[in-house]
Amino acid sequence: MKFLLKLFKFLLGFFFKKLLYIQNRLRLILIQTKKNLDIVQHVRISPLSHFNTGGDVTIAQGSILDCGGQIWCDYKGGIKIGSGSYIGYNCVLLGGGEIVIGEKVLIGPNTVITSQGHFFNDTNKFIRDQKTLLKKLL
Repeated sequence: MKFLLKLFKFLLGFFFKKLLYIQNRLRLILIQTKKNLDIVQHVRISPLSHFNTGGDVTIAQGSILDCGGQIWCDYKGGIKIGSGSYIGYNCVLLGGGEIVIGEKVLIGPNTVITSQGHFFNDTNKFIRDQKTLLKKLL
């Protein structure tokens, strides 16, 4: 009986993860068709609810766009990309404090842009235990 309960929990978790994955992919396809967004394979954008873009935007392979929207940033943040912009290969954008990229901006490969960080004023505390810094980047 214990085995069946563990198996059920595993299958239920697996099903919900797949369902969320499919929902996010469908939302991304909808965004792509509306705004002529070119996203190559192996690009991760999460959560899509905090991602906004103009038309004719390209995001190259291997890029990670973490758009905030998590508990650690009070469900704020986001990434906005203006039309005609290009995000190069393997770029990392951490938008917990919000990142706004203008129109016709080219970002080269392996670039990291972050709008979040940690305070490290108190040397008696681990950095992880100190306050998180969130700033909007334009």
